[in-house]
Amino acid sequence: MDVDPREFGIELSEIPTDPQEARRYWLSRTPGERLAYAEYLRRLKYGPAALGRMERTLEIVDIDWGT
Repeated sequence: MDVDPREFGIELSEIPTDPQEARRYWLSRTPGERLAYAEYLRRLKYGPAALGRMERTLEIVDIDWGT
């Protein structure tokens, strides 16, 4: 299964390869654009299995705030 980044409104040539530039790039994008890219990466990683529902998990964490 080939995943086309254009399906998610992503132009891969726009994304910088330098980590600091990439950070600035993604901080300048809208939450929807960042989520679309995360979905694109998920489909690249998991292939057809990514089209099913994601497992819902809940973890309650007890944090020691030092007070």
